[in-house]
Amino acid sequence: MYSVSIFKSKQDEELIMIPFAKDESGIRRNVNKQFKLTQPYSLEIVGQELLKAFAACYEKKYSNEELSVNVYELITGIKSFPTFSKNRDMVSARMYPNVSYKFIQCKREKNGAYKPLDCDFELSLNASLVEIGETLLKAFEQI
Repeated sequence: MYSVSIFKSKQDEELIMIPFAKDESGIRRNVNKQFKLTQPYSLEIVGQELLKAFAACYEKKYSNEELSVNVYELITGIKSFPTFSKNRDMVSARMYPNVSYKFIQCKREKNGAYKPLDCDFELSLNASLVEIGETLLKAFEQI
């Protein structure tokens, strides 16, 4: 399973996608790859960028140094995750090889962390870029 956390700004609808990979100890950490979309963006572009973010999860074996960067800080300059998450919704996108994509809505907690909700959306792996982008944005609409 590969995962990407997608954050959507409540102010300008900017999308930040942060892919994850396992470090040398098997711990899931963010990959130092930046995927950021600002409005206007099409459904196809959203789907395309998400697939690029998924590819970053498995395209190579990462060193611990490559996985020890706070990507949200590199993108925004915000050092604190609770401050970064304050005005952003989050969806966790997962790709299960040979099975499907899953989009899990997450609710922000008071401490700034996100908790998965029971509602999720699923697509087959042969979904089009437009379908992927549309499903991701639909998941954000219902948080």
